[in-house]
Amino acid sequence: MNNLRITEKNKVLNDIKSKETTFKRNEDTIGRLKCQEYSKFIETQIDKIHKQNLDITDDIKTLNERLTDIQSGNIDDELLETSNKAISDVKKKNDIKIKKSQEQTEYDKKGKDTLTKYYKNNNEYSQGSIMREYERWCNIRPPQYMQDNLKEMPANKGYIWKGRKFHGEKKATSKDEIMFEKKRGENLHIIETVTKGYYRYETIHEKIGNEKKFISKKEIPRETFGFDVDKNHNLMVLDKDGNLMKHTSK
Repeated sequence: MNNLRITEKNKVLNDIKSKETTFKRNEDTIGRLKCQEYSKFIETQIDKIHKQNLDITDDIKTLNERLTDIQSGNIDDELLETSNKAISDVKKKNDIKIKKSQEQTEYDKKGKDTLTKYYKNNNEYSQGSIMREYERWCNIRPPQYMQDNLKEMPANKGYIWKGRKFHGEKKATSKDEIMFEKKRGENLHIIETVTKGYYRYETIHEKIGNEKKFISKKEIPRETFGFDVDKNHNLMVLDKDGNLMKHTSK
């Protein structure tokens, strides 16, 4: 308990010192204003700063009273409750971090297992080839301009780069997803995914200049997960939300 008292005492003393510094700075400002030629503006500013200092004086008085309470032990229960809450908050944050790490590990394992099955089915199986392909996939990063844009985009929007999805970092504005994928040349594909019941409906438009051209529409079962192979034997990858993407090699 003594350590809690010392910590709180130092905090209060720092607050008092900071407010005393502000009080003195305000008094100096009032002195400079009074030396200037009188105007209504200067009078208003002096009154404003004077009121600030009255509030600061009250704050310093309250802080000094808190110092007395700390030294007498009157707020020991409050200090203990605050300390316990801080410890609890740290534990919750660590638990969330551990849970996310476990979920990512589980997701990665599912990806490796299904990728192994893909190589076995295509007679291309070797542990080394699987790990190289999987590591390549995990290390894909979009160009810098995309990374910069993602910082300002909501989580339901983003880019597809080399078959992998990258979502915005801000709070999602809708449950529907809109992804942008640059194709050969200057054409841009806009992939909109809407969830309705058991299926996701994916609609693709191509943007040519200011015009949008319809390309295709399909439905994606939501239960699919991990890796799969399409009818043309192309390796397909799905993200955690169940969205199917073609897996392209370098």
